[in-house]
Amino acid sequence: MEFPLDQGKAILSAKISISSARADFLATSCEVGPTPLEVRALIDTGASISIVDEEYLGALRIYPRGFCDVLSFHNEESTPRKFQNYDIDLEILGRQFKNLQVVGARLMSTHFQMLLGRDILVNFDYSFLNSKDTFQID
Repeated sequence: MEFPLDQGKAILSAKISISSARADFLATSCEVGPTPLEVRALIDTGASISIVDEEYLGALRIYPRGFCDVLSFHNEESTPRKFQNYDIDLEILGRQFKNLQVVGARLMSTHFQMLLGRDILVNFDYSFLNSKDTFQID
């Protein structure tokens, strides 16, 4: 599928929700998790792991499950910083990714709420068509 670049950026619509494992746990006590959220996901080929804005993780009432060392995010330092990680389910381009580990961070962007890293992108074929200001992803 071919999409136009959005202000020079490759952005896709996605849906995030609590992880399937968490939903199954809630079901054992007859609880229902929060409604999944629509997000705009920026394709970031330089990110090894996907990142979700922590405001959206909070809205889903998802709690961190540990920490992840991340190098060069929000800074140009060569020393990794610890960020909390979370388990989510992700739906993008009709594909489901269950119990996915992501990093939570303040992204400080009004154009996107998620960075789609190589942990997800490895499942797709994609290319940027600069002459047409578009990108393809399948």
